[in-house]
Amino acid sequence: MTPISKLLVLLLFTLWPHGIFANDLIASACDRTTYKALCREILEPDPESHEATDVLGLVRVAIKNTGTNATQLRDYVTQVAERNNDDNVLVECLRDCYDNYQNAADQLDNSFVPLQSKGYKDVNKMVITAKKDADSCEEGFKAQHRKSPLIDLSTTFNRLCSNILGLMNQLPKH
Repeated sequence: MTPISKLLVLLLFTLWPHGIFANDLIASACDRTTYKALCREILEPDPESHEATDVLGLVRVAIKNTGTNATQLRDYVTQVAERNNDDNVLVECLRDCYDNYQNAADQLDNSFVPLQSKGYKDVNKMVITAKKDADSCEEGFKAQHRKSPLIDLSTTFNRLCSNILGLMNQLPKH
């Protein structure tokens, strides 16, 4: 390769828009998850995703966003309970859901420590536990023969967790 060719290649990589690489990384990683469109919907608008240089960076963003989703769900549970405070059975189910989503948010927040040290099995366990917390919420409504007012949101949360696991499966095994 001539010196001018080397310079042109170097210039190309230096000037290459980082966003194009990030979008390719997001698309490639999301295409290997179960809920591809949801994966892109969560990662593409987040500026941190565009700074990611590998799938591990995308996992961090996915965990962060899913944790935020759990916290928002927990807060929504409070609103639903306040609007239905005359229905004791519903309120009791919602109290359990509040605790479940708080636990899910905690699991996801705590997963950053093992993620940093490449403790991927521990991260997977924590994400699975967060997913089970959402399932427990829904099971409480079923046990009371009630339709869950959270079913759509719980389903989305579950899918977000599944996508984290799909992204985690793309990380190198140690």
